[in-house]
Amino acid sequence: MTARNILLVAAKDLRDFSRDYKSIAAIILLPFIGLPGLALLSGVLASQQTVSICYYVADSTPVAHEIAGWIVRNTTSILESAGYSVGVRGLGRGSAAGCDLILVFPEGFSSNLSRLDGTATILVSGSLTSTGQEALQAVYSSVRTVSKAIVVERVSRLSSLAGLRLDPEGLLEPIKVEQSYHNAKGVTASNTQVAVAEAAKVLAFSLYFVVNPAIVFMSDSLSGERERRTIEMLLVSPLDPYDLLAGKILASTVAGLIGAAADSLGILLFFRLSGLTLTLTPGLAVLWLSVSLGLVLFSSSLAAIISERTGSVRSAQNLSFLASVVALIFYFAALFVDYTGLHGAAKILLASIPYSQAALALEYYSIGLTTPALAYTLAVYAFTGVLVFIASRVFDPERLLAGS
Repeated sequence: MTARNILLVAAKDLRDFSRDYKSIAAIILLPFIGLPGLALLSGVLASQQTVSICYYVADSTPVAHEIAGWIVRNTTSILESAGYSVGVRGLGRGSAAGCDLILVFPEGFSSNLSRLDGTATILVSGSLTSTGQEALQAVYSSVRTVSKAIVVERVSRLSSLAGLRLDPEGLLEPIKVEQSYHNAKGVTASNTQVAVAEAAKVLAFSLYFVVNPAIVFMSDSLSGERERRTIEMLLVSPLDPYDLLAGKILASTVAGLIGAAADSLGILLFFRLSGLTLTLTPGLAVLWLSVSLGLVLFSSSLAAIISERTGSVRSAQNLSFLASVVALIFYFAALFVDYTGLHGAAKILLASIPYSQAALALEYYSIGLTTPALAYTLAVYAFTGVLVFIASRVFDPERLLAGS
């Protein structure tokens, strides 16, 4: 096996790849444009949504109308700050069509509210649409705020009647919580460390976009060349078969890393355009790049084994797609599941699959445990090395020729 031959094969495949504009668009342009486009489109579409708030005040007292107006205005403000356009109109009896949120302040609202122990009721109804659900959350927030203000006023009145000097806030909330975070060693985490832990989950999910381009490229590199009957010239040449396989794995690795770079930029732009934050420290970035490289090599080798033993590009890509689906399952679950806290059979399963090993490496690093993070990173490369060896042993040029 010679480095020169491997580089020649890789250069040939990458040259072919550079002429395939559809593949370039799929691997580079789509994630780079798609993710930021998703953020922009979501923002634009959200701003075009109009939440219709309808309200009816059956209680004719000024107090009822004042509180109703305050709740409606505050709910409107909350929805507008979330990017919605809000329309408000009074509700006549039987005219609730087209309303996303209906608020009814019944008779006796102010009289119930005026008693020190009275409870006033607001009838709230939200539509079954997503805007209706958002409006419900907004009005609940508004009602909690005004309810607290009323309780503070009641406590002030009671203390005045009793001739006492009381702090209503302290009386209502005798226990306050000062929140902080700590890492796995029990040491208080800084704001940067908290942000890194959040970013690690996003980066773990993004590993799926690293895996997919390498699988697609390798599937086409072997099965595609067999269908186009260009593999024959390579196989009958003096080129060593192992050099051919290594060159194709190298080329697919380069293509996968290009896709990974496009995906990472797309993710960063997505967060920036969505108004969110994603904190990347040098250590986290290096770790993500390390496990990404290992996964690209693993996925390329896996796709090489599958492609060499299938009859067409379609069947090779369909079988390889199953591997990418497995990766997607693990990386999507990483958004919600703490892999580091699993035990028993579940932990053994995760520890035996490179896709989940990469996620574990990122999660352990994010909670301050660098040794397990390094161990799982090395495990990714160990499994990759085993798979590369298997790919080289099962690689059969005669099978490729027979299928061409």
